[in-house]
Amino acid sequence: MELHSFKDLLKYHRENAGLSKSDLARHIDKTDGYIRKIENDGYTPPILSVCQALADKLELSDTEKTQFLEYAFMERIKSDAEFLNHLSLSSKSALPHVQPITFEGNLSQCSYLIHLAAKSGAELFTENAKPTLEKVITTTLNDSNQTLVQLTIHPSHVWVYISVSPNTNIHDFIKGFMTHTSGIIRDHLPKLSRLPSIWAHQYEVFTIGSLPESATLALTSESTISIPQSH
Repeated sequence: MELHSFKDLLKYHRENAGLSKSDLARHIDKTDGYIRKIENDGYTPPILSVCQALADKLELSDTEKTQFLEYAFMERIKSDAEFLNHLSLSSKSALPHVQPITFEGNLSQCSYLIHLAAKSGAELFTENAKPTLEKVITTTLNDSNQTLVQLTIHPSHVWVYISVSPNTNIHDFIKGFMTHTSGIIRDHLPKLSRLPSIWAHQYEVFTIGSLPESATLALTSESTISIPQSH
């Protein structure tokens, strides 16, 4: 039997296990209508921990569980890409303008749009500082075997668009990247040397799945975003 979506796969395994929608929903501490909304209405697949709980209750084999999680992952990435496409077309959105993303189901690479703000929102990245910042960021990404697709530097924040392997823990990577680049940049720019870090603690990252080679990121030079700062 060929199944083409997460909702079809969920229904197939649930019926094979002899479970009702309500029985399965209660096992993962959800309301009775939760499974119905996924199977009937095509709701976006749940997060990893919930998918794992479903797979355990359905008593899936290792192969079946892997397929189950892959279907959920693929559909969640596609949903994120559609979300970003929609916002990118809005003139009122603070997000940078991005050419429409097409999802091809290729999991060899995942693409992330990362927004890093300067400490306390200060305009640290002057015209004189930009070449050093660009060189440090580019070198750091190359040394870590990550692909830099686009880098846009503004006085108080930076957009970094990268392509990485799917098994990269993006949040661990970003934290390490911020620590590493902050130290090197402060060493190279005496005016910033007294700062404990050049980056704000908080950052934004948009998971947008895999982009075809023909798609490019076009960030406008006027784009600015204000994000909450940690104290």
